[in-house]
This record gives sequence, structure tokens and C-alpha cells, in this order.
Amino acid sequence: MQLNDSTDYAVRLMLWLSQDNRHKTVPEASKELGVSYHHLTKIVGKLSKNLLITTQKGKQGGICLNQSLDNVNLGDIVQIMEGPTKLVKCLDNPSYCTSYSRCTIKDAFATVSEKMDALFREVTLADFMNQESNKQCQIKHT
Repeated sequence: MQLNDSTDYAVRLMLWLSQDNRHKTVPEASKELGVSYHHLTKIVGKLSKNLLITTQKGKQGGICLNQSLDNVNLGDIVQIMEGPTKLVKCLDNPSYCTSYSRCTIKDAFATVSEKMDALFREVTLADFMNQESNKQCQIKHT
């Protein structure tokens, strides 16, 4: 199993946003992270929809963290960017497999999936930074 590029970029974006307490723009992030603007706007949309980052339009606008990195775990990002981390399709949709009711391996795959999810939830984004605290920017609503 390999996480998709969007998940990697989402983690890198969150870490980059934590570097200082200011709004940053998507074009700025695109250039700094080496990710296409179009791809990054989709990632920003998902992270914003899930309240991990805040977006603000206008001259004083931009994107910034809405959550401390200590409060965001890798499992949050994986869930947002990839959906459920089930190793086989039948764990999300039993009707996908005609052998589901008599399958002898689905329980083992379910156990591995659960352990993988638990491991993802143990790692916070702050762990990636090797720091105990990080910054959030405050948006002033006018």
C-alpha cells in the first residue's frame, strides 16, 4: 500500500503553514512546495472543508492553520485525502465480493486495516516537525 501524492502534499502543506504565524497564498505554497497550483487548490479545499486550515479571500487573505499540529494526526489527513484505509474493497462494501459470507481472509485484512488506522492516529503532524508546539494564525473578520 502506498499513500497517494495528495496525502503527501497535504502533510507538507500543513507543516509549511506551521512555520510562521501569517497568511500564505496558494501560489506561494505551490512555488515553495513544488506542487502544481491546480492540484494544491483541491488539497486546500479538502483541508478547509474539514477545518484543518482556514482560507480567507481578499487583499489580506490567504491560507493558514486552523488547528495546532499537535491536534492533527496522520490518520486525519489520510482519511480526508484518501477516504477509508481498507486494504480490500469488500471491507467497505461486502456486496463487492460474492464470496464475502464464506471468506476466510477478510477478518485478517480487517485486523490489519484497523491496526494501520490506529498507527496513523498515533502520529501527529507535530511529530513530523519534532516540536512540541506550533503556531496557528488568527484571522480577523472584518
